[in-house]
Amino acid sequence: MKIDVAVKFIIVLLVIMIVSLAAALIIMNNGNDGEKETKPTVTTTAADTTKPDTTTTPNQTTTPDATTTPEVTTTPEQTTTPEVTTTPEATLAPDETEPPVNTPDEVILTKSILSNTGVKLNLRADVTAFNKDGKTYLTVELYLEHYSIGINARYNNVLVIDGVEYEFSTKKISQEDNVKGETLIYAKTVEVELGDTVSVEAIFNSKMTYSGVKLDAITLADTVRVE
Repeated sequence: MKIDVAVKFIIVLLVIMIVSLAAALIIMNNGNDGEKETKPTVTTTAADTTKPDTTTTPNQTTTPDATTTPEVTTTPEQTTTPEVTTTPEATLAPDETEPPVNTPDEVILTKSILSNTGVKLNLRADVTAFNKDGKTYLTVELYLEHYSIGINARYNNVLVIDGVEYEFSTKKISQEDNVKGETLIYAKTVEVELGDTVSVEAIFNSKMTYSGVKLDAITLADTVRVE
């Protein structure tokens, strides 16, 4: 009886071992098959198709930026040189319109000399003689008397004091209101001797028609005795 039990036990162990071995083989086969199935993941070579990214070379066509060179054509700004044309203002001799002598110590003569054009457009010279710091001076202020007027700059006008000529220019003169007005166009101060008789003459190149009268020039002339 003991021999039969031992035999049965051995048979059972063999069966168990055979079953275990078979199961192990099946599992191994299944495992290998699973690995083979995962091989398709190797098809990730499709990622190699990303080569089109290298076709980004079109960015190299950005060379048109180099065509921005037209900005160099900004050189026309150098054409601002016309500002140099402001030189005509230098011909107005503005410094001559201000007497170089300050408040006089004593005024010894005042006189006005007026042209006679026959219309309400005339030239007037206000003459003043005075003493300053022991010296005697004569100032001549030229005014254009007018009503409504519009006249551009005039050149080559002349003031003559005691035979000495002083040429001057005027700026544009404009007045819309038809009322009497006056415009200072020039002034000059010179040194003279007490007791002198000084001649004063002036020519204004009006070159216009005023109140129906053609006036190419307006003139005045007279003498003053400094005493």
